[in-house]
Amino acid sequence: PFVSATMELCAPLEAKGIKGSDQRKYVLDMTRLTPRDANWVPKDKGGTGRWESVAETNGAAKGNNRVPKDMEDDEWTVAVLRNELVTGYAQMLMGKYLREKKAAEAEKKAAEADDKANEADNDKEKGGSQEEEKKSALSEEDLEYLKSLRFNVNVFLPGIRSLEGIDDEAFEHMKKDEEMVRNASLHLWDEVIPGLTSEIRDGNLHTVPHDGRSLTELIHQRGINCRYLGRL
Repeated sequence: PFVSATMELCAPLEAKGIKGSDQRKYVLDMTRLTPRDANWVPKDKGGTGRWESVAETNGAAKGNNRVPKDMEDDEWTVAVLRNELVTGYAQMLMGKYLREKKAAEAEKKAAEADDKANEADNDKEKGGSQEEEKKSALSEEDLEYLKSLRFNVNVFLPGIRSLEGIDDEAFEHMKKDEEMVRNASLHLWDEVIPGLTSEIRDGNLHTVPHDGRSLTELIHQRGINCRYLGRL
């Protein structure tokens, strides 16, 4: 009989699989395919604290009903990072890693230039073979670094019990995952959003958005959610 292969799936905790009355298999509640935006997480719960600092700086009045009392929201699941931001941030980190690696290799080659110039011809051929193996090993290293740029979509979730003291290794891994999401959220707040406003002010955009639809498309392409329109 035909047996379907087991597939590994990276999904939100609330996702579930069911078998329908039509005997087909379905996956439901895949609303969070990217991590929760740490800018919209209270600072005391691991967030960046950016919105709190803005409220303090502007001196938001407690009696103003237009200013939320806190960042708790029943619809927190929609406050996630956009796919474009996650992809762009990972590409930025990978590019930085490769540039630093290339610079380190160039520095090492320059330091060993004198020694290589004095090698015999047969030693040079042997060294060339070793260099190819070295490049292959570095290529695998690059792939491992790329894998480390995966984002955990199950960070900053309310009601989740801490693993501290239960599984220390998993706890430390979760802390690293949270730090990575915080850094991506800070990248959005500190670099992506100011970068877009600077481009518009300096007239560097090829086409300036002239209506709501074109504005939405533009900011989504940059990985900016519409909830940041006030910040923009």
